[in-house]
Amino acid sequence: VDSPADKTCPDALCTQTITCEAFISRMLSYDRNFFATPKSLADTVQIVKTEASGYVETIQVGNLSVSGNDFRYLFDLPSAAFTVKITGDTVTFSSTGIGHGVGFSQYGADAMAKEGKTYKELLGYYYPGTVIN
Repeated sequence: VDSPADKTCPDALCTQTITCEAFISRMLSYDRNFFATPKSLADTVQIVKTEASGYVETIQVGNLSVSGNDFRYLFDLPSAAFTVKITGDTVTFSSTGIGHGVGFSQYGADAMAKEGKTYKELLGYYYPGTVIN
């Protein structure tokens, strides 16, 4: 579900930059059959599929197709809602949000609780259709 308070989270936007060599090294640790050169990266890194919420489902990296979640964990990104930009000899990741994007938002729930919502209302909001006895 939409969690509007998440957009005001201090850590909602994150940018990280690494060298192309470090990027290639990390990809090789993920799959030793990975192949790309620093010069070919800009032409071979492409987000293939995203969810409606902006989370990357699949990214093409050199000769590999990688899930957004695997890529996120491989590069220590705070979420799978990311972009990748290659400029010269650097790779810059820009990510939005924190976490996996499925389920209960800690930041959003905290904001709702401060508005006076009960735990039952929070659970019902983040998990529509939930029945709490």
